[in-house]
Amino acid sequence: KRHNAMQSSQSLENAAVLACLNVRTPTDSLRTLLGPTLNWEQIANGSAQLGIAPFVYSQLQHRQLQDSIPPSSWKFLEETFVKSHAQNVWKFVRVREVLQKCHERDIPVIVLKGAALAQLVYPRVGCRPMGDIDILLKRSDLTKVETLLNQMHFEPFSYQHTRKWYEDHHHHLIPYRSPDKSLVIELHHHIIPLDDPVQFSIQGLWDRAVPFEFENIPCFTLAPEDLLIHLCHHVAAPNYFLGQLRSLCDIAETITYYEGHIDWEQLYERIVAFEVQCHAYYALWLANDCVGAAIPQDVLNRLKDSSNVTFLSDRAFKYLIRRAVVISNPHQHLWYLWILRDLCFDWLSQQKRWRILKNIWRRLYTRMVRYAEQFEERTNPNAKSSRVCMFACYLTHLIKKGFSREAKA
Repeated sequence: KRHNAMQSSQSLENAAVLACLNVRTPTDSLRTLLGPTLNWEQIANGSAQLGIAPFVYSQLQHRQLQDSIPPSSWKFLEETFVKSHAQNVWKFVRVREVLQKCHERDIPVIVLKGAALAQLVYPRVGCRPMGDIDILLKRSDLTKVETLLNQMHFEPFSYQHTRKWYEDHHHHLIPYRSPDKSLVIELHHHIIPLDDPVQFSIQGLWDRAVPFEFENIPCFTLAPEDLLIHLCHHVAAPNYFLGQLRSLCDIAETITYYEGHIDWEQLYERIVAFEVQCHAYYALWLANDCVGAAIPQDVLNRLKDSSNVTFLSDRAFKYLIRRAVVISNPHQHLWYLWILRDLCFDWLSQQKRWRILKNIWRRLYTRMVRYAEQFEERTNPNAKSSRVCMFACYLTHLIKKGFSREAKA
């Protein structure tokens, strides 16, 4: 029944990918779904762009379903897994050197997100591709670790912002890149951006941190409840749910790994204390709906009740985000990009509905004025547009831009 709903609401290719990632999908049902009519080139390329191709390969191999897939697509998936495994192993070697030096100087380190997940919760290291390596430090230790990285010939690296900007506005320092350019490390002092409406004390995360060994080096990872909150916020707030299928797998694999050790009551209380009910509700609901994360229904019901969402708004938002998580290139789907960027910031903050609509309109009106002024500068500098003209000009601009991007895609 679940698979029929997915197939009717999304493409067969997306339904096949979700079924591959869902551990609760019976192998026989999955074999039937992976028929020759599927566009396997689209599945392979889309999975690679979403960062889930290695995990898809691992799941299919575990179920011995390689015979159901065209040889060329299977080879592509296999190559992505081998490449991910090799890159992760090499990155782990370099990260181990950094953690070793921190350990020798009694500097506590919490390994965050990708590196901790690949090492700890996924069945194989290559299943979880990584970009940057994120480590959480106490503010008093940031300068010490920067000095260590400089001694190891790491260099500050950023395309967009200066070191001062990161210090004043961000939750980590300017990224550092290894001499061979194969590894970028971010030194975090918090897990939430400084300009995010959600803010809470970081000390509790340190108090609850769990010791573990990263490549035989003693360090820490977040407690499972804090890790889930971090993953939920990452899906919802900075990324607007767009292309976040890999993060849903992170949530599902974390719950599987810590089965029987997650205190769901404590998780709920902490979510309410951090005021991230909407973030957690929709991220956990998606993880359950899309990839079969084993989340107790009563937890989802309580989070929904505390989020104060109406029936219609809840259905509409779920309709958007269920499709958004499988979008591999948001710029090919500009309507989702525009809608979710405007909607998520206010929606997840749990403001009153009239205030949300007011904020969205204010941002839209500001864009309309800016575009109308630019249009008039090019055509008639002495003219002044009415509100109706501004809206018509801006709407035409969006439609043309959206169609031109879709055509290129």
